[in-house]
Amino acid sequence: MRGVTKDVISKGSLKAYVNRKENSVKVVINDEFEIVLEGTTDGIGAKKIIRSGYFELGDVQAFYEDVNTKLIKGELKRLSQKLSDMYENAEKIPGFFMYSKDVERNTEEVAFEITNIKSHGIPE
Repeated sequence: MRGVTKDVISKGSLKAYVNRKENSVKVVINDEFEIVLEGTTDGIGAKKIIRSGYFELGDVQAFYEDVNTKLIKGELKRLSQKLSDMYENAEKIPGFFMYSKDVERNTEEVAFEITNIKSHGIPE
């Protein structure tokens, strides 16, 4: 790609989209470019590889939102809304800015699910 350097790529905003079916990770840079790493389903590791500059400029492509990327974005949006709704509808403990243990437990489960999808993709 013209005008793209390793420095621009490695310092950009990175998002990883894991595709378990194809055993690959698409790392999106600044919502503009992408690099697909084959043979891994480790989103965090893939972002570390890109941050460290262990890629070829020839592997950089214009960003294309495929079915897997759309599916992950949709699921993350749904879970984020669910988390927001939980906090909005939760009762607070009087006198404190705290939530009940049930609310904490439920929100922790959703937050874990979000983190898991970001790191490892959508379960098959």
